[in-house]
Amino acid sequence: MTRLTVLYGHPTDRAEFDRYYREVHIPIARKMHGLKGWTIGKCEAAAPG
Repeated sequence: MTRLTVLYGHPTDRAEFDRYYREVHIPIARKMHGLKGWTIGKCEAAAPG
């Protein structure tokens, strides 16, 4: 099994980032040979920014 972790910075428009990820990135990932599944998680800052 291979695991890939991708970290992004803080998007200026969180809703647009989420939409683009769902509508563009996930469909591309689904085409990857051998991909059996994925998880998506969001991290919150430990202290207010």
